Amino acid sequence: MAVEAFPHDPDDPGNESATLLRQSLERVLATGKPDILAFIRYRVPRAEDGDGEVEDRFWSATHTPIVDDQGAVAYVLQHTVDVTELQQLRRAASHRAVTALAETTQMEAGVLERAREVQERNQFLQIERSHLQRLFEQAPGFMAFLRGPNHVFEIANAAYYQLVGHREIIGKTLAEALPELENQILVQLLDEVFGTGTPFVGSGMRALLQQAPGAPLSEVFLNFSYQPIVEPSGGTIGILVLGYDITEQKIQEAERAASYERERAARAEAEAVRDELHRRAEFDKQLIGIVSHDLRNPMNAIVIATSLLLERGQLDEQSVRIVRRIMSSSDRAVRLIGDFLDFTQARVMGRIPVSPKPASIRDIARQVFDEVLLTQPSRRGTFAHDGEEHGTWDPDRLSQAIGNLLSNAFQHSPESSVVRLATRGDEESVTIEVHNEGAPIAPADLARLFQPYERGTDASATGRSIGLGLYISRQIIEAHAGRIEVRSVEGEGTRFTVWLPRTLSAEGEAVVSSSQSPVSSS
Repeated sequence: MAVEAFPHDPDDPGNESATLLRQSLERVLATGKPDILAFIRYRVPRAEDGDGEVEDRFWSATHTPIVDDQGAVAYVLQHTVDVTELQQLRRAASHRAVTALAETTQMEAGVLERAREVQERNQFLQIERSHLQRLFEQAPGFMAFLRGPNHVFEIANAAYYQLVGHREIIGKTLAEALPELENQILVQLLDEVFGTGTPFVGSGMRALLQQAPGAPLSEVFLNFSYQPIVEPSGGTIGILVLGYDITEQKIQEAERAASYERERAARAEAEAVRDELHRRAEFDKQLIGIVSHDLRNPMNAIVIATSLLLERGQLDEQSVRIVRRIMSSSDRAVRLIGDFLDFTQARVMGRIPVSPKPASIRDIARQVFDEVLLTQPSRRGTFAHDGEEHGTWDPDRLSQAIGNLLSNAFQHSPESSVVRLATRGDEESVTIEVHNEGAPIAPADLARLFQPYERGTDASATGRSIGLGLYISRQIIEAHAGRIEVRSVEGEGTRFTVWLPRTLSAEGEAVVSSSQSPVSSS
């Protein structure tokens, strides 16, 4: 303690003045408040070596507490003033006039005022120190001060401790505290800044750090600056380290770059596939056109020739039957060829193309009805139309769809039954119904009725097909922005109902009003 370091009387260590000093220090430690001793008598040697004659000296002492981060008194700052001359003046005061006494009192007051000013300055310095410490700890980035050429850690904030894995670093050199940084660029830069006194600013600097005890080294990326701290004489005493850990930002940037590269590669692959599909589609369309021409022309010639033979009326009854059989088979072959080519076109192009133009649904349906009946000389059918008949459709495609529905109806109904075709129209739509009196369609067949190559299990069917007719019909109807529904009930037969908008644009889209209601099967 101060009493032991500066004894009052070598011959009497426990004297009154020493006791007063000890009590003052204890009061500061106990209360945390400053304490002042106005006069303390000390007996000190006259000679510098401490031997020989002693003399009495008088001091004024101010004791100021210095607290730590938890507010406890860690140190006591002692400020003393030698007031021996003042004491001597006080002793001589009785021999002086009143004016001399006033001067002595003023001198004493000045000494006490100086002691009070010192105490206030010490308190202000303590407040400033605590404030700076809080700012340092709460800084958003990491901070540390390294003193001397060996870079001894003198202070570091919480963010810095987190960066280096909460290791004990204060009082240690950089090499001792963070040995993994040896031979890394960060240490070389510290040496250069200390040697030259020139600041350094780094952006996205890579480092390897052990961020947990015993853990492998982690790759981190840092934005930081090394700021040399210079003495008034110009020499560098240490380096202030300030920075931010941007490792997470770097990871996100790398992930975004990888994602962008994956998307770019996927787009390039998709474009290559699209170009290849387009090339194949163009080739397939050309092939379909060639095949269509080469297959349909011979069959059409057969149909025309047989029709001419029948029109001349020069054949006997047996020949007529043979010609009609040839005509029926040729007509069926033409339809099968057409269905197959349309199916291929739908698969290649994604849809069956249509060319809408003004037409009469009554005329289209009637013509198809008559043509199909010619191929079914032993069968009966009825046709009816009601309401508005004109609209914008593709007549050839609608003829094909209606023809497939009629052929399917004849194929799946008894010879003694009647197949009915009816059309009706209102201001915005037309409805087409094909009804046969055959056995109901099995539920399992009904669910996949419009799938390609479905032939069903109906034992009453008079013929077999490749199963494309209904599929093609639905494709044509949907290409006209319409839809088809089927209802099959025991005792009522099977009814196909088609709904079509009255007007179809050149792009194959329906032109309808908001009041239009959907069709329902009956």
